[in-house]
Amino acid sequence: MHLELMLTMKTFLRICLVLSLMAVGILGWMIYTYPFLAPWYRSSYSAADYAKIQLQLSTPETPQEMLHAFDTLFPYWLGTKWDFNGTSQIPGEGAIACGYFVTTLIEDMHMPVDRIQMAQCASEEMIKNQVQETFITRYNAVEQDTMFSFIRHHGDRLYIIGLDNHTGFIRKQDDDIWFIHSSGKFPFRVIKEDAETCQTILSSKYKVLGCLSDGAVYP
Repeated sequence: MHLELMLTMKTFLRICLVLSLMAVGILGWMIYTYPFLAPWYRSSYSAADYAKIQLQLSTPETPQEMLHAFDTLFPYWLGTKWDFNGTSQIPGEGAIACGYFVTTLIEDMHMPVDRIQMAQCASEEMIKNQVQETFITRYNAVEQDTMFSFIRHHGDRLYIIGLDNHTGFIRKQDDDIWFIHSSGKFPFRVIKEDAETCQTILSSKYKVLGCLSDGAVYP
């Protein structure tokens, strides 16, 4: 009886060890894939620092200034919770919907935008309001390769992309094409991911791409 109890305890401890290793592995994968979920991320990208930086910026007058402003601001939003009705204006606090994420960041770059109205309208209408028509391209469900070739051909740029039921930013940077958006899919937060493998983009039947860095509408 004593031997059976010992064997049962050993089996239990082994199961606990395996489960613990699995939990550590999953946590490690999560932090590696989504580093902004780490508890120490917000200490480097605080809302207070964001407010100070945002106030120091001025309306970008060149594509390079716009890229700099965007690259400086968007990391603060990574990890902010997504909600379909989210309207937060403070990174890391509350929740934000995909349209509000786009218009809030545009507003924080000191560019003209009706933050609320444009966040609530169809993404194509929002893009047309922010980007000159000559800098807008449209693609159907099977033209993603054409779209990504277009993005690669035109070098470092910042785009707004409108999908069937979603919107976000495309950032072409060196050899990378990033999709930065408030995601209604796991992990349900503002994330930065590889645009060319993102199923949200690939599965969209209609894609509208507006080059904000080159074709922004100014009053």
